[in-house]
Amino acid sequence: MKNLLKKILKNKKYLFISIIILGIVWIGYVKFFNNSNQTKYVLGIVQKGKIEISVSGTGFVLPTKQIDLKSKVSGDVVYIPVKEGDRVRAGDLIIKFDTSNAEKNVRDAEINLENAKLILEKLKKQYDDALRADTLNKNYEDGISILTEFYNDYPNILNGLNNILFNRDFYFDNLTNIEYYASYDKKFQNLPNLTKNLYDKLKDDYNQSFNDYNLAKRGSGSERARAIQEGYNLISETSQLIKIAQDAILSLQGQIIINNAVHKYQSIINSHASSLNNYFNKIDSYLKNILVIVNNINNFNDNISNYPLDIKAQELNVLAKQNALNDAKEKLADYYIRAPFSGIVTNINVKVGDTISGGVLASLITEDKIAEISLNEIDAAQVKVGQNAILTFDALPDVSLNGRVLEISTIGTESQGVVSYNVKINFEDKNDNVKPGMSVTAKIITNSKDNVLLIPNSAIKIFNQDKYVEKPIEKLSENIIKASMRSGIILSTTTRQIIKTGLSNDEFSEIIDGLNEGDIIILRIINLNNSQASSNVSNQRQTSQSSAIFRFPGTSGRAR
Repeated sequence: MKNLLKKILKNKKYLFISIIILGIVWIGYVKFFNNSNQTKYVLGIVQKGKIEISVSGTGFVLPTKQIDLKSKVSGDVVYIPVKEGDRVRAGDLIIKFDTSNAEKNVRDAEINLENAKLILEKLKKQYDDALRADTLNKNYEDGISILTEFYNDYPNILNGLNNILFNRDFYFDNLTNIEYYASYDKKFQNLPNLTKNLYDKLKDDYNQSFNDYNLAKRGSGSERARAIQEGYNLISETSQLIKIAQDAILSLQGQIIINNAVHKYQSIINSHASSLNNYFNKIDSYLKNILVIVNNINNFNDNISNYPLDIKAQELNVLAKQNALNDAKEKLADYYIRAPFSGIVTNINVKVGDTISGGVLASLITEDKIAEISLNEIDAAQVKVGQNAILTFDALPDVSLNGRVLEISTIGTESQGVVSYNVKINFEDKNDNVKPGMSVTAKIITNSKDNVLLIPNSAIKIFNQDKYVEKPIEKLSENIIKASMRSGIILSTTTRQIIKTGLSNDEFSEIIDGLNEGDIIILRIINLNNSQASSNVSNQRQTSQSSAIFRFPGTSGRAR
């Protein structure tokens, strides 16, 4: 070795070559070890995508409706028109029992009802015959005769009352007559309104009662009775109005006499008093005559009052017989087991010839299915009816169906200190391979935003409660960014960018302030020795590639 060194030192050519070789080795050594210890960065480009927040739970597939078909009667099974797995519609027959005794009971109930109806008809006929008695018909005729005379006079009486009450005969005072009379005594201060209301009612009642009178002249006994009663009411109300007006006029006349005075309208007052007295006498005569007829009719009706009671009792008896028939028909229907809704027949437990005294005979399930899962109280609080869900099945690994939250239990179930809630999810898609009883996993989307800025959670750092990301200062090409995904790159310097985030899931966060679409950010930092760098870069690349929103030329993706 010493000889070789001496030989090199003596030979300038060998010395120059040796210096060059040592320099190359030294530069490689420095570059290698310096690079292996320098910080490297994995970069990504901020872009828009969709972020979803979800909760997951497991459970089972159930039919939307299931019922056990039970027998309400005892008897022999005589007919089963369906078999296991058959599809039926609502009302279709599934099982029939021997109906001999039940059909006899229906026939007996029909006979009893018919007999009760005949008795009721007989009572009503007897009652109608009683109402056609001569005495009652004579009273009807007399009543109509009185009303004929009354209605001939009444328009003149009504018109005369209108003139006496509402004309303005006392010109100087510009008041209606009844207002003038009422002004003399405070106790009559409400009299104008009262008389006006009574008079208007008389006109309306007159039109109605007169029409009913015209009908009654050619009508039945009940129509005549109504016309007579309405006529009596009209006469009575007219008498009341006349008395009220007379009281006011008599009061003024009394004051004149007490004061030994002469009223300047004395002749008008006396004329009103005289006309009212004439009207009162006429109306009172009609009232007495029609009252006799009304009392006679009422007395006759009282004498036959037992008929309506007997008829009512028999109507109740008919109703009882009708109910008995309905009960017999319902009992007969119990011998036919029918589908309460459309579905699939399962678990048929009987056969023709069996004697049944109760229990479950078969089951019926709907073709439509739901998923029922269990969620803890924290996850359940985020779930609302109508939210979308994705359903997967252990038995069908290649099947994924859309669903929608249908119902959330209002009361939780506690087990070992954990409270859980059942959630029912409706199937939006159909797949015949999905069967009731299968295990199901449901991912319920509780919140989502589309077309928002997203970055991986791994890129976000926190300092003094502020969230920030690091960004390179220099401009970088897409090739360099892609290269960083493979092994990381060295940057001369970086800067911090304060950000504000919105929705966040396990992988991504929404950026609502601080970044723009297309910004380059640092996803990961690599600062390891040479022996660890390779595996770390590989892991870093795998993480970055799973962040589907960070696409480069030739790639694409979205965050879920």
